[in-house]
Amino acid sequence: MCRSNKWLIPTLILCVVGCRLIDLGGLFIQTVPSVPGEILTDPVSISLSFSRAVVEEEVEDLVVISNFAGVVSVDSSWDENTLTLIPVEELLQGTRYYLELKGLVPLQAGPNIQTNILVSFYYGTDQAKPYLVSSDPVQGETIGVLTPLMLTFSQSLDPLSFRENFSLLPSTSFEITWSAGLAAISPEEKWENLTHYTWSLDSKTESSTELPLAKTYRGSFLVQEDTLPPLIDCVFPTTYTGAEPVPLGTSLPDILYSEAIAVIFNEAVNEESMRSAFEIAPALSGTLIRHDNRSFVFQPEQGWDFLEDYTLSISTALTDMSGNPLQADYIEFFQPTAIPAVTIIEVSGQGAAPPPVVFGLADLSPQAIDVDELQNFRYTFSILFDQVYADSFRASVEDAVGLEYIMPGGTAPILVRRTWWGGGNQLSLEYEGFDPGLVAGQPSIYRLTISAGPGSRNQNGGYLAEDLSLYLGCAP
Repeated sequence: MCRSNKWLIPTLILCVVGCRLIDLGGLFIQTVPSVPGEILTDPVSISLSFSRAVVEEEVEDLVVISNFAGVVSVDSSWDENTLTLIPVEELLQGTRYYLELKGLVPLQAGPNIQTNILVSFYYGTDQAKPYLVSSDPVQGETIGVLTPLMLTFSQSLDPLSFRENFSLLPSTSFEITWSAGLAAISPEEKWENLTHYTWSLDSKTESSTELPLAKTYRGSFLVQEDTLPPLIDCVFPTTYTGAEPVPLGTSLPDILYSEAIAVIFNEAVNEESMRSAFEIAPALSGTLIRHDNRSFVFQPEQGWDFLEDYTLSISTALTDMSGNPLQADYIEFFQPTAIPAVTIIEVSGQGAAPPPVVFGLADLSPQAIDVDELQNFRYTFSILFDQVYADSFRASVEDAVGLEYIMPGGTAPILVRRTWWGGGNQLSLEYEGFDPGLVAGQPSIYRLTISAGPGSRNQNGGYLAEDLSLYLGCAP
């Protein structure tokens, strides 16, 4: 912010930016506010200070404070060469105002100077005013006698201020319930059938932080008794952020690991009945979110299993706002085929010297190695996957790998080092403690097991679908 020893000099066209000083013959002007976008709080002090005496009444006529609605009425006073302006009415919080000095400034001694000074400022806060995001029903739409009017705002409004500034004609008793920035206006009993209602919300309505509404909003809807059953318009995978659900696939098998399911109806439905009628089988932890009167989203908690066959069902317990039930149970079977299984491309082993040994993934016979290939009785296995594992998912697949000493039996080698390569699709595991000795003419046999199942899941929801066992024979 500019200090009192900074002066602004008028030019033929001078628009204040920061605290620039321009000398045109020795007249300096300092404004409060001094920089564009400054926030003024109570008590509001708006002033212009001149370095030389001016003709006060004529200067007052050149100074204007305005906002989007027009000129703001002010009281003015002079103290030596400083003009102070006090708004007659309280300024609106969060509103942008402009202080303007435009025209010939008459000096008491000297030539007139042409000026065009403009400084923007806010009162109270620079936060955006709340505004209406959507209304349901939309302008002129027909609804049932029990369907609520849903108004969604960009931020939470003060319930008392809303009640005082909301009007509905013809006059009807109604109730208002709130969920964050969503107001649901419902009739105490029923809307009057075959009636055209109009509503309005005055711009004096304030948010929970006392910011006024951006403007006055109006709308209307027609009420007609509904005797038709509700219909399901569409069901699709989506990513839900709170905005209108957008299809991310043409059918549920296109669903990805963490995606949600959106269900859209042709009309408003009873939320309680939807929660009773909706089911995913086998049961999957998740949340059924009501987006609006017609739209619901099921968000899974952990994600879908690509090996599972799911059933989505919505029973005839679902009703619209007039009590009409769904004509028949809606049932859809799907398997999330868009989630790929993780596949092991190759498993290789490395002893003291190259080259590495590549194991046959379908070969159950032991891969023989000579004791000379072991360095300090250590051996490293490398597993190459067809998908990348993010850092936070690597521990689970590491735990899915195990090494056993199965013949003639004894203490299993110990894992001493694990390393990821290739950006996260290749895992190397180094073990020590191999026994190369012979017992009854048989080599020592070890079994490397890589277990399948959700425990090896990666960030895309895929995991190993089949167990893999490989054998290593060690002899002197």
